[in-house]
Amino acid sequence: MFDHAKPAAGECAVSSESTTEYRSVGDFVDEASVVGQTLWARRVNTSVFMPSPACLASRTLQNEHVNQFDSQKRLAATTITARELSPSPHTISVTEVSYESWDAQGRPTSDRAGGGLTSTTSYDDLARTKTIVSPGLTIVTRFDADGNLVEGTNILPNTTINVAMNIRATQRVCQ
Repeated sequence: MFDHAKPAAGECAVSSESTTEYRSVGDFVDEASVVGQTLWARRVNTSVFMPSPACLASRTLQNEHVNQFDSQKRLAATTITARELSPSPHTISVTEVSYESWDAQGRPTSDRAGGGLTSTTSYDDLARTKTIVSPGLTIVTRFDADGNLVEGTNILPNTTINVAMNIRATQRVCQ
């Protein structure tokens, strides 16, 4: 759970909660062993925007990611559904992403989203980073030794957005 209680000027107050579902405990353990590896089956993030000068009304949004895997346990496709839960429930968008190539560790290195948008992904295991490059956007994420996402940077043509994750507790997962 991430709470942003005091928004800066021009920002909305946000409270977010994410849940992640795995197909098995083995997938959970294996995911932490390789930088940037994805083995979870479903992830839901729900964000509540509270009224503030920048946000005139409460609004609850939800993003759901559902992954499909091939017979070699590689990420093959992702469906991303964005919904507004309140005040007026409706689906905002549905995006289908298919993965087209993988590295030796089975991590995706290229994908194609609906509308033909392509992205390439590279991994630096020593620096524990994952970099995604698509037209007009570069996303760099960094992971701790236990495989937790701890930092992200979104680089747009005229803007850089840095996000730091506050991991309250973590431990290495072992079988």
